[in-house]
This record gives sequence, structure tokens and C-alpha cells, in this order.
Amino acid sequence: EIADGPPSYTNPIDDPDKTINDVCEEMQEEELDHHFICSRITDCNECVETFKSNGKDKCRWYELDGDQLCDTGIDMYPYGNGETSCSSEPPLKKDCEDYETCNNCLENGCFMHGRGLGCDEYEIADGPPSYTNPIDDPDKTINDVCEEMQEEELDHHFICSRITDCNECVETFKSNGKDKCRWYELDGDQLCDTG
Repeated sequence: EIADGPPSYTNPIDDPDKTINDVCEEMQEEELDHHFICSRITDCNECVETFKSNGKDKCRWYELDGDQLCDTGIDMYPYGNGETSCSSEPPLKKDCEDYETCNNCLENGCFMHGRGLGCDEYEIADGPPSYTNPIDDPDKTINDVCEEMQEEELDHHFICSRITDCNECVETFKSNGKDKCRWYELDGDQLCDTG
């Protein structure tokens, strides 16, 4: 174990209700929450109101000696476990471009664009995938939409877009294990993507 370092994980030999697979899934979830949700936020109020990928726990705000950061709520020496509330007044409503997470973007009536293009007031025509508040779908929550976005982004970056052969592309499963990548051709350009 690394003292004063990142989260560490070990064999849960003393916990009969937990398997090594459970521990590894916790690690993967914490890593995704850190890299794609919490650590991107620079405002305390936005941080403590942002849900992590499990849809029930929120990010936490850490402050020490002038350092301020948002993270997953793990115990980080010398910061502790982070704060769940902010001492200052909540900020005024921001412009859409100022929201850094999918949840905050959609909660404020904006469009979240994939491929790192962030939050905007308008949908981008002929652009990357766009996501919006599922207000007309009672079976879907904002968290569901943001999870779909995260899965699509991971499939794009780590699975489909790396493939350069059509046959390999259309036979490769995405992370959900049931849908496959798709092959695109237009004006001499060829690429594999998520469909």
C-alpha cells in the first residue's frame, strides 16, 4: 500500500460477503468517477451537488492550505474524506458553457455534447452525439442519460475508433456485450465508430 497515495485495493479475505471481483469493480467505478466526473469540477457547489456514476453518492470538496479540488470522497491524506457542503453562498446561474459535468449541464436545461465538446445552449447540427434532459421520458433519469453518454464515449475512444478494418469493426462488440461497432464511408473517408 502506498502511504499518502491514491486509493489502494486488496484481497477482501476478511470479508466473506465480498469477492476480488467486487473489489476490482469498486476500483474501476472509483477511477471512472475520478477521471470523468468529479476531478473535472472546479466549483465547490457544483462539486457537492454532482452525482457519481452509481446515482446515489455525490462528489466531495477538499480544501487544505489554499488547495481546492473535487474528488470522489475517498480518504485522501492530508485532506480527509472531503466535505459534503460548501460554506459560501451558492453561485449565480451560469451560462451553459460553464457547466463541466453531464448531470449539471442537463439539470440546467442545456445540451451536453460528446467527444469532449462539453455543455452548450444549443445542439450541434451534424456534430458529435448530443444529450439532453429526458423530461418527456418518465422511465429515464438525467443520470441514465449521462451513463449512456459515458458508455458511448468509452466505446468510441477505447473500442470502435481504434479499428481500421471494416470486417473487424462490424464484428466487434461494444462494452454492453450485445451491440457492435459500425463502419462509415463517405467521400473516401472510412472509419469505425459506435453507431
